This record gives sequence, C-alpha cells and structure tokens, in this order.
Amino acid sequence: MRFNGMKIFLACSAVVCCSAVVCVSSAFAQTRVPQQGGMVELRLEDFWELRHYPSIVLADTVKIADGLKAPTISPDGSTVLLFRRGLEGKPNVVERWSVDAPLVQPVIEGEEVSMFMTWRDDENFFVRERSAPFFHEGRRYHYLHTKARPQLRGAKALGEEKVVVYDAGDVVLMTRNGVTQAISDVRSDRYFAPMLSPDERFVAFTGLSSGIHVFDVSRNAVVYIGLSGTDASFSPDGRYLVYTETQDDGHEITRGEIVVLDLDAHAVRRLANPGGEVRLRATLSRGAELVSYETLSGEIFRARLVK
Repeated sequence: MRFNGMKIFLACSAVVCCSAVVCVSSAFAQTRVPQQGGMVELRLEDFWELRHYPSIVLADTVKIADGLKAPTISPDGSTVLLFRRGLEGKPNVVERWSVDAPLVQPVIEGEEVSMFMTWRDDENFFVRERSAPFFHEGRRYHYLHTKARPQLRGAKALGEEKVVVYDAGDVVLMTRNGVTQAISDVRSDRYFAPMLSPDERFVAFTGLSSGIHVFDVSRNAVVYIGLSGTDASFSPDGRYLVYTETQDDGHEITRGEIVVLDLDAHAVRRLANPGGEVRLRATLSRGAELVSYETLSGEIFRARLVK
C-alpha cells in the first residue's frame, strides 16, 4: 500500500497463543511477546495526513568540535554534550561545549558511558549505560549539570520507570500501567532503538528496512513512518521529533538530510542543505529553536532554526 507517497507493507500471519506468552512468527526471528497487551498491527487508517512545509533555514551556524559523536543539545540550547569512544582499552568520554566555555572539555569518563544521552531540564541530564542502551534491564545515570563538572546523582534501572520502552529480539515492547505489549509489527520488519518522548505521548523506533516509526501512546497505533529514517530524537518539550534520512552505496552513507516532524501539527520540514553535506544524529533544543548535529567527516555544528 502507499500512503502520502510511502510504500507501507501490511503483512498478516497467524498468532499462536502459548500458556504465558504469544509466540509471533516472522521471517526474521522467533520472538516471544508478552500476552497481556497483545501486539499492535500497522493499519492504514491510523496514519496521519501529513502537511509538508518549506525547508527550515539554518542561521548562526557555528562549528563547535571535531572528531566527536552524538551531540546532545540542552533544552535552552546553551550546552552541547558530545561523545568520544575510548580506543585501545581507554574509557569512553562525555565532553561538553557551552556558550560560556566554547573550548570542549571532557567531563565524564567510564567504561559504561554511552552516546545515548538525554536532558530532563537545563540542569539535569541522563546517560544510558553502554552495555544495554535500549533494554529494560539497563540503567541510566543521572547527572546534575554544574559549572565545573557534572555531579552523579544516582543510577536507576530503566525498567523502574512509569512507562518503559525497549527492544527484545527485533520487537519493540512497551510496559505501561502494568501491561506489556508489542508496539511494532514484527511480521513486517526488524525493529530497534525505541525512544519515549519526554511527555510520554509518543514512542519513536527504527525499522531495519522501513525507517522511523512514530507510535501514538493514547491511540495505541503507529501513526507515521519516515522511510530511510534513523537516529530519532525528541525535543525536550516533546512537540518535535528530529531524525535523519539517509542513503548509502552499500559501503558508506552518501546522503544525510535532517527532518523535523511537528507531532502536534502533523507537519514535516527538512533542514535546508544547499551544500549537500551528510548530516547525522541531530538533537533539538526546547521549541526546536536550535539544533546540533554531526557530519560524516566528524564535525559538530550548532545552529539556529529559522522556520
């Protein structure tokens, strides 16, 4: 089927009930999905009617770092956290750039430090542990953002949250109000990297061949698919989702365009990219006023969005 120019595969197969679980068979994997909430299927009638707006222009673009990864901008846009992978037995490192201290400095080191970072507000951020970034058994570390070095406030298991989203065996699962269900249709693709919006209204996850999916929690349905999409991230206020549309030649990425989805207006806009550089892993400040992103060559930029 095609919807808003997207080809959507809606597959059907039998669901066999076991005593404690539902066994879902796919061409990719045999996955045991908890029975309580069943499994969400892709349905054409659930998809948003999209609005397509002109490209967003970037202004005041500043290069803030080289050779780092995963820029994570703070809600007020004044600070960007960056990731450096430790090589040859060295620990991973979180580095920090800010308007007040533009010289990038290492602020956190550790074997379990990962590139999966999120801000709760302008003073608090979380780092998921490297070994299990999208599993409910994993932990996330809470840091207080200070003028000197971030202070560790504690660690919490991801499974202890009120709403938990995680992947297991190519399926994305959500536990909410004590009920666990699969929110990806495992019969259509393999899925991974679920992210819950700060306001808990949406879950974004990635299909290996089908791109970014947006799941509406209240409607209990997938409402948007962005083909070739990857690296999904919500704005701190939960209104916007940013991701990258990519293409590759079988060996390396040849195209990377940043897309902003307005989750309230159901509107899609791309960031103007007249130079055609390959852009990846964008994050947004509150209200989608500022963006930080990396390029394929390892440069990190911060810019203002002119909508």
